[in-house]
Amino acid sequence: MNMSNTAEFLANPVLSLVDVCQSYGNTNVIENLTFSIRKHEFLAIVGPSGCGKSTLLRLMAGHERPVFGRVFRTGKVLTITQHGGLLPWMTAGENVELALRSIRDRRERDAARSQMLELVGMAGSANTYPHELSGGMRQRIELARALAGSSEVLLMDEPFSALDYLTRLQMRTELVRILSEQPRTIVFVTHDVEEAAQLADRVIVLSTRPATLKLELVPGEDIRPRPLTGESVTSSVKKLLRALGMEDRS
Repeated sequence: MNMSNTAEFLANPVLSLVDVCQSYGNTNVIENLTFSIRKHEFLAIVGPSGCGKSTLLRLMAGHERPVFGRVFRTGKVLTITQHGGLLPWMTAGENVELALRSIRDRRERDAARSQMLELVGMAGSANTYPHELSGGMRQRIELARALAGSSEVLLMDEPFSALDYLTRLQMRTELVRILSEQPRTIVFVTHDVEEAAQLADRVIVLSTRPATLKLELVPGEDIRPRPLTGESVTSSVKKLLRALGMEDRS
């Protein structure tokens, strides 16, 4: 995040958590989390398995209420999960069209659907069913449907985790391109610290359960995705691994 945007970011966040705590019975999952997200910021969240990242997204989306603290949102929030949410009995085009139901005119709706499919590079797949698509293609359709709606904030829960490494690299580039044309505020949960360092404006590292804010990192370099072997990515990966207790000690 550029320092020139700091005042605006603090004054007009799109989403804020203030002293948020969450527990289930006697199990504390999240403890005293406070941070804000500015409009069109790409925030990545990393942390150990089971630390409460998915719980945090549910709190942000409003699917759960914290036992203590407040979550403030402006505008609509949509979650994209790692397992995908495409309806298997609908074609790719019909899945995207679900987000366009508010457009009553048929021709206008068809044009909007075609525009979104073209945006994600899937213009020729409107009549294809999800099971006929690769994992990367299904993720593109998910993005098209998400962007076709009116949600300002997209909560992405490890959306690329099921993809092979080369496809993940390609999807990182595609996501950046798509967001340049259809900007959104992104909260991106990932186990992949390299992915976070390549894509995010800011990275938050959570501790083991109960999750607390352990580190905030700004990788630098406005270009995204940042070069894998560039200094900003390699140094950021080292810092993130160190915060996670996984640094290379060789």
